Amino acid sequence: MVLALVVLAAPGMRWLFVDVQLLDDLLASARRRSTAFADADVDLAGLAEAVVGEHAAVAAGRSLWIELRAAVGPVVFADRAALERALANLLGNAIRLAPTHSTITVAIGSRLGWAWVAVTDQGPGIAEEDRSRVFDRFHRGAESPGSGLGLAIARQIVESHDGRLVLAAVRGRGSTFVIWLPERAVAGAPERRTEPPAGDPSA
Repeated sequence: MVLALVVLAAPGMRWLFVDVQLLDDLLASARRRSTAFADADVDLAGLAEAVVGEHAAVAAGRSLWIELRAAVGPVVFADRAALERALANLLGNAIRLAPTHSTITVAIGSRLGWAWVAVTDQGPGIAEEDRSRVFDRFHRGAESPGSGLGLAIARQIVESHDGRLVLAAVRGRGSTFVIWLPERAVAGAPERRTEPPAGDPSA
């Protein structure tokens, strides 16, 4: 269901329709750039479980199953609300694009000092010509309905946490988006590399 605000605006008393999802995305982005956020230790498994729970009913309405594969342990220092918005954008896109009676997988883990969350769908994938622009603001590929801001804002939120948002996609075989974030230092953990490992950690 698409939610919108309807505003009667002067002059001319025109009707203005504003997508609530778009407003949420813009507010999350603005909040992260302001002093209104508060970073703290965030358990990625708990965060992912909460986001999946919020989207379960919408997925079920499209006859989709969300599988959560969460490794216990990955903790990051972050603004929880902002990260929830970033992950919600990825999961929301997957739900819109996945074919009915398919599975969306949300997986969590850590590798070489980096924590990760991956969202994989069985949708149409991303055309090769669109992959370099998929995170651009207002870019909408043939298989990507929406405002064109969700992925751009998700990437902005992730990068504001010194992380990376990357795409692993094969056209016709679905897409995997991976959020990489610096993992909190724990005893015995390997030294974190400057850049996260390459490839799809959930494969």
